[in-house]
Amino acid sequence: MAVAIAPLLVLLFNAPGRFVADDSLVIFRLIFKKINIPYDSIKSAEVSREFISGGRLTGEAYRFIETIKFTCESGEFSFNAFIAVDMEAAAKTPELLAEQFAQSKFSRLKNYIDEKTGGRITNSAPDKITEDTDMQNENGEMLFEKTKCDVPHKLHTQTLERAAKNWQDILDRVLEMFDDDDEFVTLTVGDARHNIRYVQAVRDTRGDRIIVQLGIEDENHTRLVEKLCGENECVEIFREFYDSASVRDLDKYKPVKF
Repeated sequence: MAVAIAPLLVLLFNAPGRFVADDSLVIFRLIFKKINIPYDSIKSAEVSREFISGGRLTGEAYRFIETIKFTCESGEFSFNAFIAVDMEAAAKTPELLAEQFAQSKFSRLKNYIDEKTGGRITNSAPDKITEDTDMQNENGEMLFEKTKCDVPHKLHTQTLERAAKNWQDILDRVLEMFDDDDEFVTLTVGDARHNIRYVQAVRDTRGDRIIVQLGIEDENHTRLVEKLCGENECVEIFREFYDSASVRDLDKYKPVKF
């Protein structure tokens, strides 16, 4: 991931697009559009991080989804990015985690804008860290709070979180994920009649396979299970879940453990 810093220009890449910040505005270039955010229109800027598990199938580090949210005169704008974290190293040396967060792309962007606005942004909204995990059982299996969904199908990716329009809408997001190592796709159903609340997927950066995870609900929590598969099978899993809220061959998925 390329990072270039100059006295008057910060250039950072944020899949599936990039942003450029200069003396007066930040421009986010996404796949289909460009968003200009002038500094003088920003009322507050908040950086938050949500812990997610990348699983142990590939030996990947655990990750946070970092979000920067701008509250502006014209509305709110949010952008997401992954931060890979070595949780075992962080547990031994907690200050390493704080240092990594302080050097993240969105923390640096917020600080840069704050410098250009005379310190107006720093205290506008505190940085937050939330843990998606609710608890772990005795086997180290990750358990999550149950997810609510008030629409039949909801899509969540790096750049959007909204009701899914139709199957083609979902397929387009999945295909975008195939071409972007930093993209993810989550499809959540309002009626989890087979006790599967969501399916989510991200590319395995160590190879050409896809990590597919299922959020399986019981009375109190959601268990996360996962497996590796190819692109065609990934599409089939999302299609079946969209059509029936079900996924076949659950025995092939393994619990996500810390």
